[in-house]
Amino acid sequence: MEKFDQLKETLTAFQKTFSTELMDLEWTAIELHVGEGAKRSEIVVKLSSDVDVAPKSMLAGSAFKHDGQEYSVRFLGNRKVVAQVEAGTAAQPEGAFYYGTYGGPIMINGTLVAISNWHVFCKNGNNSSIGDRILIDGSATATLYDFDPVNEYGNNEYDIAFAEFDNPDDIEAIFRECSSGSRLRYPRRLAWSVRFGQVHYTVGARSPTCGHGKLQGVATIRVNYGNGRIILFSNQLIFSKMTAQGDSGSLVVDEERNEAVGLMFAGDEDASYANYLPGYSRFLTRGSMDLGSAETVMSFSYEPSMRKVKTPINSNHIKSSDLHLEKDGAVPSIGGNNFPRELLDPKRRIRYIPITQHHRIEVIDVRGNWVKARIFIFQKASSPGLRGYWRLAAAEPSFFNVNAPSYLYHPA
Repeated sequence: MEKFDQLKETLTAFQKTFSTELMDLEWTAIELHVGEGAKRSEIVVKLSSDVDVAPKSMLAGSAFKHDGQEYSVRFLGNRKVVAQVEAGTAAQPEGAFYYGTYGGPIMINGTLVAISNWHVFCKNGNNSSIGDRILIDGSATATLYDFDPVNEYGNNEYDIAFAEFDNPDDIEAIFRECSSGSRLRYPRRLAWSVRFGQVHYTVGARSPTCGHGKLQGVATIRVNYGNGRIILFSNQLIFSKMTAQGDSGSLVVDEERNEAVGLMFAGDEDASYANYLPGYSRFLTRGSMDLGSAETVMSFSYEPSMRKVKTPINSNHIKSSDLHLEKDGAVPSIGGNNFPRELLDPKRRIRYIPITQHHRIEVIDVRGNWVKARIFIFQKASSPGLRGYWRLAAAEPSFFNVNAPSYLYHPA
């Protein structure tokens, strides 16, 4: 068995011998593989392009000889070096004395962001500022993109926040290795439902890194956030104990379906608790593979909060236009996908209004590319000092198209 210094000398000799040829190749790694029981040690050149060929002078398919030893040479096309920032690693705001978990990368409205908890990414709670620096795996690699405020005096369902990556090209949808050396699959979509009694897993920043547990039920819990703050959360998923302090922000994945069902945020001696991600109304559509990008990550249409885009409510947001199916002979269509005509009375008019960041969406059903939902709009208070409230934008359930969720259609 060769010693490390011998292997290093062999790899160096190979690179020197074919330095000219390597300059012309888009390679990402040159590896020397050895091991007991191997018929032949080999040198593997991994190329970043799709072309799985190499110059004949590099003896592809034959051998490279050095210091009396012989190594086969093999070329692999379209190989990437694993990203340095992996899901399941430690995350914290810059200057924070605590850490949680970077759950993983997702696409929302075409922007690659990191998902985690409000209490992980938001050092100053609801007073945190968009653009605050976020450290992932020890480096300042992202900035706070958006978060849902937590109501310390009322009921909550989500402890969730997002951070936008500085360099999206450096990010891959991959979990870090478990303590055992194995690697669990990163989820490729958001679940549309959950299965009680099924095994789920999570990958967190706290050793032993990977945990498995069964989904047991739903709970209303009171969570101690420190400094005397006991905050109420309802409709939380209960899992058998599979996390520890520091795992907050990790994704919970259905092992069989490879779908994300929850965002871990709390735990006690007997159980682990997660937000119910399929019910998160800001995701206008359930997640799916983003086939349009080189990286395959969960992709969503997303309603930004009013912190992300501040636009005053005025007449431009509440204007509407009408369409009469019988009279106009037309059906709303986006990308060739017609509105489900059977859901409307053709003798009634259809009203459509722009969907803005001031709308709250509660999904009821999905009909192909069309989503049936209740839409609420934030109404400012009539008098100074009073809080605003959410009101229905339409008396009946409305529809929008997932390919372009910009207009809301509803019977007038």
